[in-house]
Amino acid sequence: MDKRDFIGFTYAAPLYGFGEEPGLLEAAKRVLALGCRTLKLFLPPSYRSFYGFDPDWPACATVAEIAQAAPMRRALDLDFHTLVLEYAPLASGFPEGFSAAQLAEEYRQTYDLAAWLFTAYAGTGKTFILQNWESDWAVRGASRDPETDPAPEAIDHLVEWANNRQAAVDAARRDHPGAGVNVWHCLEANLVLRGMEGHISVATHAFPRTHCDLYSYSAYDTSIDRERFGEALDFLLAHCPASETVGERNLMVGEFGIPENEFSPEAIDACIENTLQQAYDRGLRHAIYW
Repeated sequence: MDKRDFIGFTYAAPLYGFGEEPGLLEAAKRVLALGCRTLKLFLPPSYRSFYGFDPDWPACATVAEIAQAAPMRRALDLDFHTLVLEYAPLASGFPEGFSAAQLAEEYRQTYDLAAWLFTAYAGTGKTFILQNWESDWAVRGASRDPETDPAPEAIDHLVEWANNRQAAVDAARRDHPGAGVNVWHCLEANLVLRGMEGHISVATHAFPRTHCDLYSYSAYDTSIDRERFGEALDFLLAHCPASETVGERNLMVGEFGIPENEFSPEAIDACIENTLQQAYDRGLRHAIYW
């Protein structure tokens, strides 16, 4: 893979801008100017405040409407090859589970988003990845204690939800054959080291029971200290079911980074270089910097 496609950047919840253009558009153009052709964006209910003031934001009731709105569409239309669109479950949560009506609404909105992407970007060759954020936190509910394992029922609910969202993307793909654009569904894990140590984790207890196009690793638990990052990637690859769309190495580093106020420039450079090199050497789809 061309490294301009392999390396990606995230743009989320900005606190400042540099020019006169709306922040989302300005940031997307700056990422392209770096030579990078992969960008990760979010479709949150708080889209207006999340991406700053822009008078062109309309009222949006669904994730498809957020993606179709002018501020987001201007970024999606730029010359990116891959765009990761992240959005949370639309109702309830994994500890509590989902009703049949909630799963149906999740399916409908995901199908509508995927169908619109297949139609609006037909023939462009772009790839859109629809993903969630850090499932190992999500299955813990209000708890953010990494030392406490999630309930097995929460993992069951995650599996049900992920397969439901994948089914919606699959249906949209079947309904738009030969569109000349990829739309993939992706499930993300983050506390992979816990799974490597024998604890209940999304990687070990959820990934093998799903059939997602792609899987993601938000890699802060190993990439910053660097010692076990390569082991974590190999561990994840062993737990990701191959997909018909992407193949066997259907894993990406969906998020990595290092706090600039806590580490020296040398440590930051070493972390970035190690993360990118180990992921690239293993043939992963992307490594996306936060």
